[in-house]
Amino acid sequence: MLAVSALLATAFAANATCKCGIFTYPQPSQKTIGCPLVTAAGMKQDPNKEIPLPEYPRPQMTRSGRWEVLNGWWEFEPAGSGNETHPPPLPPTDSPLKDKIVVPYPPEACLSGIWINHYGDEKIPNDNTSWAIRLWYRRKVVLNANVKTVIHFDAVDWVGFVYLDGKLLGSHVGGFSRFSFEVTATTTGNHTLTVYTYDPTDFGGQVRGKQRINAILHPSGDTYSPTSGIWGTVWLEEVQNTYIEDVRIDQEMSAVVVNVSTTVFESNIEITATDPTGAVVATGRTSTNVALRVIIPDADNYLWTPDTPHLYNLTITVGADTVVMYFALRTFTTGIDAHGIVRPFLNGKPFYASGVLDQSWWPDGMYTPPDLASAQEDISYVKELGFNMIRLHQKVNPPTWYHQADKIGMIIFQDMPQHYGDWHQPPIGPSVQLYKDDLKLMIKDLWNVPSIVQWTLFNEQDMVSHFNVPEIVTYAEGMVGDSRLIDTNSGGPANGLYLADVDDIHHYPWPLPNKAKKNQYCMAGEWGGVGYFIPGHEWVEGQCGGYAPAANSSGMLDMYLSALDKFIPYSVNISASVITQTTDIERECDGFFTYDRVKKFSDAEGQQFAAKMAILKKSMPN
Repeated sequence: MLAVSALLATAFAANATCKCGIFTYPQPSQKTIGCPLVTAAGMKQDPNKEIPLPEYPRPQMTRSGRWEVLNGWWEFEPAGSGNETHPPPLPPTDSPLKDKIVVPYPPEACLSGIWINHYGDEKIPNDNTSWAIRLWYRRKVVLNANVKTVIHFDAVDWVGFVYLDGKLLGSHVGGFSRFSFEVTATTTGNHTLTVYTYDPTDFGGQVRGKQRINAILHPSGDTYSPTSGIWGTVWLEEVQNTYIEDVRIDQEMSAVVVNVSTTVFESNIEITATDPTGAVVATGRTSTNVALRVIIPDADNYLWTPDTPHLYNLTITVGADTVVMYFALRTFTTGIDAHGIVRPFLNGKPFYASGVLDQSWWPDGMYTPPDLASAQEDISYVKELGFNMIRLHQKVNPPTWYHQADKIGMIIFQDMPQHYGDWHQPPIGPSVQLYKDDLKLMIKDLWNVPSIVQWTLFNEQDMVSHFNVPEIVTYAEGMVGDSRLIDTNSGGPANGLYLADVDDIHHYPWPLPNKAKKNQYCMAGEWGGVGYFIPGHEWVEGQCGGYAPAANSSGMLDMYLSALDKFIPYSVNISASVITQTTDIERECDGFFTYDRVKKFSDAEGQQFAAKMAILKKSMPN
């Protein structure tokens, strides 16, 4: 059995000072190394002076009172044993762990201060040898005596065990979902928070998105360096003795249905809705787990669309506890247009979704953005280029990212992460049960996000052959109902089953015409991938690739304008399009940004592209 400790034997051999191109920190290291590529935001990072990602982490359910982001320096070291069900013994508390890491960046990321992308002469296995990255994290947290406190983890890949003062609080399985534990300290002051994480990456049956452990040493193709351990914000908040645990909001065009979960049954839950101007427009009362439909007057004034991303606030009070939510008035359904063609309908009207594929990977943070402003800039720029939809591909992003999409006005087609690729011999197939568990968690975590209007269950041929697809569609439809649409298999063989709402085909580099069947709307779910490579902004210098190479930005623009001219007439039947992609990622260099977030188009070229996209969005026959 190979563990990360074996592969890091040389990397942790001697004390040295490592400068990763951003900040200097003491760290045992085989040698001084530098980051291959760093964003401008990453270059400004200094965890010795400020906490990374310090914003309130849960914009969809804010609560006043004491809260604290626990990002920043933690003690850290590899764990030599343990698995997904049985962690190893806790490390001794009479001495610090061997290293330090900057949370929430994974150890594979330069911004973590660890950056384990170099393994000396050790080799990562290519067969199905049992493999996992096992890690310990530890830090002190300040708790007040006899005050209920909830400790939140926004993402840990893949399994996390959490301890407070040596006592196990619980564990969580799932690399893309949030979890938390309630504690009540008996003394005020410092308490020890310890976390053990276990991640087999592509040597397990769990969904993992585009992660591939061998990409650390051999980056190539459309799989990338992995993200292990803590990669989402860790934070705590103090709560009342009775408090609101969760709120589910079903969003319509003229009303919302609100269902409140509390720690103790409450019969007097107060709800107040305010419109985008701050005016109170509706109030109501309900009880724990009793759905209340709140009618919103003059709803047509503030419908949510990409052009008018109006958001309402919802204040919910239970005794001494108050949380503030937000919602939008919008629907996304299928319907028949005036020409008898099945289309997606936004707020009761035919809608063309002009999308871009977005994988939200970062050269210096892997799954974790260097800061919130950088994540916002990704969304803002693709909207500037004329896109009104992002297909978030094989990843679940932090809550703050979706909040930006809600505010900016960017529709999200949300992929379920896949058990992507299987290059091991013998193959390591996906676990159907783990997939279903993670799908349920993803839908629950993202239920209240207004901008998400469609779920994608499977991508291409990644894993779909291992599943009873009709059973999975029925399972998903049972959770989703008519709240959103479902794309059964984007660009994959299960399209031929004509299940759920979308007939979705992929074709690179240029899209093909299609005609929807069986009451589904037609989508060109992936195309494009024009590769223009900028020296000095490549993960591996001189080794970038794309589906259609361009010599420069004007060549990239010309190729896209020509392709769009041919594609626009296809809108007689096609109602959605997804161009690959927002950014370059490692050696896949077909983005509108480089991997380190340098725009490839000049301002004038971007305007020309946006003008053509505007024609596409209006191209469906009236």
